[in-house]
Amino acid sequence: MRRIYPLAMAAWLFGTSAGIAFNGHSVTDGPLKLFISDIPVVTNRNQTQIATVRLTNTAAERLVVNLELKDLVDDCRAVGPTKKRVELAPKGAAHSTFEFQCGPGTFSAHYPLHVYATGQVGEQKIAAHAVQIFLADFAAEARARPLEFLPIAVPASGGFALASVRSNRVAWNYLGRPPVYLPAGWQGSDAQSSASFSRGAVTRGEARQALHLHPPYRGGVGSVFVEYRLKLPKTQPLKFSFYHAIRDHSASEPPSDGVTFRVWADNEKLFERHTDAKVWQPGEVDLSRFAGREILLRLESHPGPKNNTTCDSCYWGDPTITAGAPPAMLTAAQKASRAVEFQRALETGKVEEAGIHFFNLQGGARAAVLPGPRGLADGLIGFSQDGKTAVFEGLEMAVQNQRLSEWPSAAVVRKFEATRSADGRLKLAHHLELNEKQAVLLAELWTEGPGLRIKVTCPEYLTDLALGRADRLAETVYYGHGYAIKNPKTFRAGGGGHNLATSHVGFEFAGGLSLLAACDTPPDHLLVDPDQRLYQLHTHPDSVLTFVPGTKGAFDCAIRYRPLYDKKPSAGVAPKMGRFVFDLWGGRYAENTAQLERGFAYGLTNALVLMHVWQRWGYDYRLPDIYPPDPKLGTLEDLQALGRACASRGVLWGLHDNYIDFYPDAEGYSYDHIVFTADGRPMRAWLNEGREAQSYRWRPDRFLPFLKRNMELIQPALKPSASFVDVFTSINAFDFYDRQGKLHSKLETRQAWGDAFAYIRDICGHQAPTTSEAGSDHLIGWLDGADCQFLELSDRGRRFYNVAPCADWERVPWFDAVNHTRFSLHGVGYSGRYQGDRSRPRHGIDSDDYLSAEILTGHALMVDRSSMVREAARKYWLAQSFIEAVARDEIASVEYAGGDIHRQIIRWNSGAQVWVNRGAAPWTVERRILPRFGYLARAGAVESSVEQIGGNLVEQARGKDILYAHGRGHAPDAALRIQPLADRVEYLGGREFRLHVSWEAAAPAPKDLQVFYHFSKPRPGRRAEYLVAGGGSPTPPTSQWQGKIATGGAWTLAIPEDHPTGEYEITVGLYDAKNRGRRYRLAGDEDGDRRIRIGTLVVEGKTNVSNIRLVKPAAPPPPSPPEMNLTPTDFGWARTVGGLRVVVEPKALLVLPLPDSPAFALTLRPEKIAGRAVTVKGLEAVDSQGRKTRDATFQAGRGEITFSTDPNDFAYRVSLQ
Repeated sequence: MRRIYPLAMAAWLFGTSAGIAFNGHSVTDGPLKLFISDIPVVTNRNQTQIATVRLTNTAAERLVVNLELKDLVDDCRAVGPTKKRVELAPKGAAHSTFEFQCGPGTFSAHYPLHVYATGQVGEQKIAAHAVQIFLADFAAEARARPLEFLPIAVPASGGFALASVRSNRVAWNYLGRPPVYLPAGWQGSDAQSSASFSRGAVTRGEARQALHLHPPYRGGVGSVFVEYRLKLPKTQPLKFSFYHAIRDHSASEPPSDGVTFRVWADNEKLFERHTDAKVWQPGEVDLSRFAGREILLRLESHPGPKNNTTCDSCYWGDPTITAGAPPAMLTAAQKASRAVEFQRALETGKVEEAGIHFFNLQGGARAAVLPGPRGLADGLIGFSQDGKTAVFEGLEMAVQNQRLSEWPSAAVVRKFEATRSADGRLKLAHHLELNEKQAVLLAELWTEGPGLRIKVTCPEYLTDLALGRADRLAETVYYGHGYAIKNPKTFRAGGGGHNLATSHVGFEFAGGLSLLAACDTPPDHLLVDPDQRLYQLHTHPDSVLTFVPGTKGAFDCAIRYRPLYDKKPSAGVAPKMGRFVFDLWGGRYAENTAQLERGFAYGLTNALVLMHVWQRWGYDYRLPDIYPPDPKLGTLEDLQALGRACASRGVLWGLHDNYIDFYPDAEGYSYDHIVFTADGRPMRAWLNEGREAQSYRWRPDRFLPFLKRNMELIQPALKPSASFVDVFTSINAFDFYDRQGKLHSKLETRQAWGDAFAYIRDICGHQAPTTSEAGSDHLIGWLDGADCQFLELSDRGRRFYNVAPCADWERVPWFDAVNHTRFSLHGVGYSGRYQGDRSRPRHGIDSDDYLSAEILTGHALMVDRSSMVREAARKYWLAQSFIEAVARDEIASVEYAGGDIHRQIIRWNSGAQVWVNRGAAPWTVERRILPRFGYLARAGAVESSVEQIGGNLVEQARGKDILYAHGRGHAPDAALRIQPLADRVEYLGGREFRLHVSWEAAAPAPKDLQVFYHFSKPRPGRRAEYLVAGGGSPTPPTSQWQGKIATGGAWTLAIPEDHPTGEYEITVGLYDAKNRGRRYRLAGDEDGDRRIRIGTLVVEGKTNVSNIRLVKPAAPPPPSPPEMNLTPTDFGWARTVGGLRVVVEPKALLVLPLPDSPAFALTLRPEKIAGRAVTVKGLEAVDSQGRKTRDATFQAGRGEITFSTDPNDFAYRVSLQ
């Protein structure tokens, strides 16, 4: 494409004098300030709008400015002159206006208006470019000119699904008032009444395509209707079938008293039922007497006899008109008889039921298939080995969202044929009737090694595919980066790297059989519903499913599946494997370079550096215009220096990019490049809340030219040797509609994303590793690696938690059992995501919890800016050698000691072995005591451990000529010995209250600090919470605290009027107002923001507050574990409270204390370190280049050398002979 440089970019690249400081609608260049005033919301197409441009001249001489309006997007067009000449007096101001219109092709969405200004003051040339974003909202225009509400012809036979019909009409009414009709095809939430309507799949026991409704509740209560004009055929019988249910309510919400569901034909009521059921309830209406007529079918949702609309969101599931006789279906008795015969045949391998097809699998397992009258839609699929079995009710398949396994449905299997070839392949042809069209869905089955393959294809769009209902419960479920979930309750894990992450899942069923299920397309979700015995990996479109059964557990199935996985590693995997990752968010370029160079001096060089915040307009704004680098963080030369520092040490480095969010103020923006919803609306993407800047989702097939433009700018100037593109393995590959309404498959999305990574790797050269976020496996073969976002599980929705209620769970190496050598994951999450709402020191990126998860998976280690440099060096010295040893290895087995999922033994093909204890009780392994999150890892001569020695929690490692020990006698950010507890809330009326807090101070704070109180509540649709803050200066001051201290009696707080009632989490803490608000850690239930949770504030009432009260935690917080050891630890070769690395040289020992350590005493035993008889000759301090800086004092004797470190020394050399 033709390259066009924005003026700001031209100034940077070519050294012009523009010097532009871009700030959206307000821009300053030299003496000129250019400002575009806010543009009111545009509510009508083809109506002239006015944009006002204001100019200010700060020069002491006259300024003539040429203005030009251009680059309007799509159907937005200028009206009248697009060029203006404005003369500004010295120190003067002026304004000008431009006119424009939104043409018929514009959408209710955001649009840019660009104004360019050029001029000259003396010899100085001026060039400024401002852009103002305005919102178009044509809802009122649509209501004024509604679409025609047309009749729909119902087919004469089969089923007709109403959930996919777009030409419906929505109406609502207040009780006793006439209805208000909304435009045909409307969906959303009505501004006046808040009555709402939308469509989409809903799981209420089973997943169904549904109509989502909520009755009106703003300004009054009443009913909401969905209406269809139907031309019914003369066929009989003629029925309307559906399911209905209401939504769940949260713990903080009152329950719904139910919804009344009614069906009307014109003004005749045919059905009524009031229910508060949260699982699907079936309903049916006979329409036979209306055959051959046109009727208005009206579906009403009413709040019920009490007219209470609380939590009354409700669903009409799979609403379907059926005409004619139903297809041939098995009766319940026939199903039961077939199941018994099938089970017997599966166990014995003898055919007693005609039509059973057997498949003998490698390793002694057997699979069998018994098609039903509708083929696999009502057939049976089973697996057995050694008398252990599991049987499933065929496959759940849906074509154009119509399920083949159910009646009524718009997709009907009219005929079924089975053929088996000489090589054993079985073909099952399902002849479909779908809305009066004919199609053949083909299923092909064959064996491959230990697995059964099932390939399902259909010329009509296959929208769902999964294994059917099981005949027994799964006791343990495996999925994603590695969740082992014991006795799960119902949950749904969505596709994408933050949750499902893998296209293979595992089940260990009651009775002893395990089963791995996999698909070769990006999976949509995993559904686990023990009540329905559903254990389903759902995917679409045409796919190959693979099933590997076994009796030795799900991990054994996964390891045997590994050779069957269909994708090979891409070219950048090998260069990335095992590299330590510096994941850097924020900071000036020069500061980051200095920190990295300091880390490199400590040997942290088998590494990859990812710079996330550097983009021209700031992080995640005005994308994809990312180059040149943000000048607020330094110069281009500063960032080039960072790249050179990495290259000089053999460290790979890359920059963050994003092609999922397209901002309307970016160059080249057009809705031709944007994904649309099925009903024709541009799809919104990320909202940059700090700027209130709304982006829209890129069409996957449209961003590559923009990526190429950026890389052609970045690569010559910065020469990155790796890359990071956000989101592409965080969210799942998705189906999308374009502006013209054409549906594109998620396989197109995957291909487009994959092609982008291949291009980046090629332009960077040298097989430069490409990386992304969160690390799902759907781009293996194109993408080289990713950060792993390994979130906690919870039984309720919380930020950075996945919901999976269960009896117990643990992190396990599920992803890596299959793909460790195909895809290089690093870390186990950004610190805040891994720790969730827990403390960073105890659960974040530098913690034992986090490190033990990296060790058990074998992932490359990861640190962030807050780890620099001490914690980065600590992690590298402790575990990097082991990670390098297994980076190119594969997992051989995973075992639970004593059946305890929290005590894991991971064996690798090379003989490497890991013991990890993630349970609460200590675990003794080979006479080594592993505390919670402790581990012991061995690979040949390499060993690494976090363990308990002499009562101290410590860490150590060894490798060829290298040893490391850390006595953990220093915690740089230890918690103060002060614990807050909620005492009581004093309600003062209205929205005012006081919170009384008791502080148990075992020792005073080191200085006078301020108290803060936070009351927070999630804000729907936003990352920022509702937050009420209070606090102040306590009496006595914190430097004098001892014993029990009370605060809050003099501090009156108020819930703001724009904050809702309900529950607010209470957190409190101490901060230093004189040191940029630094928060001090305290004892207690610490969250991820250095706050202590002490209870819940309950604000009662609806609009008006009636009471404010305190709910204390159900149990006191557990005691905080000690964060540092007070006594030295004897490691055999060393005794110390400090941390150090020893490198064995031919005639010396190089001793490197952990950076940023205070002085500590150290005793070394050189003979045990060197492995031979040696004598200590001397001790000298050395710098990072190994040059002597001074002689150091020491004591030697009895095979030991003892000295104290000095924080000013880089390292020490112990001379030996």
